[in-house]
Amino acid sequence: MKKFWPSIGRFAAALLVVGFAALLQTSNVVDAGGVKPNLALAALIAFSFFIRESVFYFTAVFFALIILRFKPELELTALAMTSISAASFFARNLIPGKPFVNNLILAAVGTPVFYLIADPDFILRETFTVFEEMLYNVFLGAIFFFVARHIFRHEEEFRFIA
Repeated sequence: MKKFWPSIGRFAAALLVVGFAALLQTSNVVDAGGVKPNLALAALIAFSFFIRESVFYFTAVFFALIILRFKPELELTALAMTSISAASFFARNLIPGKPFVNNLILAAVGTPVFYLIADPDFILRETFTVFEEMLYNVFLGAIFFFVARHIFRHEEEFRFIA
């Protein structure tokens, strides 16, 4: 029971980071040259390497969806976010290589896949914008990975597989 509380504290910190990322995403604060990153997706992919329990991870996913104010009915952007987050969570132990590099790869692949699910025409209309957003998401994914590693640095239950 003593070990349970530090786990909850670290999970609460992860929820705060994911929630803050989702809040920033709803504003124009992090727009760079007209490119708006998918902060919530980058954060969720990074935290998928540290949060081991699916219940905790998908709580963070749905927390981000609530903050992003997706509608209660099935919306393609919510489906895309959930699908990519789930794929990241389940693929993290299957992909060979270092977790940090895998995080960058998943952030890079996740961006165009998000648009393939949510708005395929956007990729055709704004290919270069999707590429710029992908680079931005990879950069932010690296930052979120280091934040997550710092939060979970002493937590055995949530430690990623090296």
